[in-house]
Amino acid sequence: MTNSAVGAIVRHAFTHAGIVVSPGVASHIFRHTVASEMVNHGASFKDVADVLGHQSIQTTGIYAKLELEALTAVALP
Repeated sequence: MTNSAVGAIVRHAFTHAGIVVSPGVASHIFRHTVASEMVNHGASFKDVADVLGHQSIQTTGIYAKLELEALTAVALP
């Protein structure tokens, strides 16, 4: 499946759900969500980078948002 086909399917799903997103960002929302969910469930940045096809861990850091509330539960005092 091509990138544009995935984008079209995602745009259609968002439209059907009544969610308005800027053109060209709909499928990126899924990439950000997948990266964040993976990291928040214990995957390493390297694992996420491999799934997303990133060559740089720094790029993965842009996509993966940590769940700060969960981190505070395991942080040292």
